[in-house]
Amino acid sequence: MIKRGDFFLRPEIGFHNNDWNFYGYYQNTFMSDNNISAIGVGAAYNIPF
Repeated sequence: MIKRGDFFLRPEIGFHNNDWNFYGYYQNTFMSDNNISAIGVGAAYNIPF
């Protein structure tokens, strides 16, 4: 359970244009009892409004 005062950091690097976003990230959640880390990649298609 995340308690008050905990926070997370998620730097992201990638390629972004008008149609697509490709990125990689590292996420670290800092908690008082322990830390949770994750590495991931993602892709998203932009839908224009």
